[in-house]
Amino acid sequence: MAKVADGEVRDQEAVREVLRDLEARPAGQKLTWDELIGFIRRLPKMPEGWTSADDIRELRGPLPEDVEDID
Repeated sequence: MAKVADGEVRDQEAVREVLRDLEARPAGQKLTWDELIGFIRRLPKMPEGWTSADDIRELRGPLPEDVEDID
């Protein structure tokens, strides 16, 4: 996964390499914990201040706490 930062995908080639390596594994072969962590470490870091809520807002719109309570 690459996060879009300032309109550009960060380090997309690193993501492609990880995906190629994962797809090259034999079907049904489980990853060990160490292998999983190794793949995660190869992925680009998320932008400073990023949260999963940012992705939810981007995909689905504002979260309930984003809407002002008008009474």
